Amino acid sequence: MIKVKEKIAKDTTKTEASYRTYPLHNYIGNMLLEMRNRQKKNRLLFGNEYQDSDYIFTWQDGRPFSPNYVTKAFKKIVGQSEHLSSDLTFHNLRKSCVSMLLEEGYSVKEIQEWVEHADASTTMNIYVKVKESKKRDIGDKMGRKFSQAI
Repeated sequence: MIKVKEKIAKDTTKTEASYRTYPLHNYIGNMLLEMRNRQKKNRLLFGNEYQDSDYIFTWQDGRPFSPNYVTKAFKKIVGQSEHLSSDLTFHNLRKSCVSMLLEEGYSVKEIQEWVEHADASTTMNIYVKVKESKKRDIGDKMGRKFSQAI
């Protein structure tokens, strides 16, 4: 479910390129099965008041979350934390993901395909953030190289 401007579209993506598939880790699969079992229990508990849908993320009565619920809830959590920057958005987590994958040693091409960017320059120029500690490490290594050359 997505919200484009003020219109809610169901069972679709904003663009054809937005349609993606990813491998499902067992941990996530088990979590989804647990959610499904919880929905079955809620269906019995709420009876005729339960709103059936094919959505995974629903309220206890079966109503699906609104398309912007996660974004708003994330913003609220960030606002309540003294350890997180108020500039942090849910979408920024993509940047964190890309930077962490790069640190883990994945190639730019692998990361580009994981996040489904059309080209690697988008991945590198917009999404990669280099940690200060890495910059210091680069500086130290370059300093050692220069001192060895002299």
